[in-house]
Amino acid sequence: MELRVSLATISVSDQDEALDFYVNTLGCQKVMDMPFGCQNELRWVEVSAPGGQLGFALWKPVGDDQAKPGSTHNILLDTADLDAVLASLQAKHVKITMEKSHHPPAPPMFGFADPDGNSFVVTQRQGHV
Repeated sequence: MELRVSLATISVSDQDEALDFYVNTLGCQKVMDMPFGCQNELRWVEVSAPGGQLGFALWKPVGDDQAKPGSTHNILLDTADLDAVLASLQAKHVKITMEKSHHPPAPPMFGFADPDGNSFVVTQRQGHV
């Protein structure tokens, strides 16, 4: 059996604000934005990460959903140019949660958060150094 991760759910408090951040700050592409549910009372917002290997569902929790905004932690993203990504996010005033570091054998990395506090780690893997 072959499985691969294709979509990660990110809990957000405001889907419009999240969509703006993921598209205009991170460079994701909007894939879907549509109502759903028995009476179309919910909204499904999906973006594709740069490079198209992974999508993010920007989910606004409802009812007693345990996935509160800001509860997603340490999704790892990979880049060929860590310094350029870090500089771009800093220029856009994105909250950097972990300064750039490199402690071999781990790859160089830094962390950032979206407006709700969901956290990401960006690495520059061996093949990209």
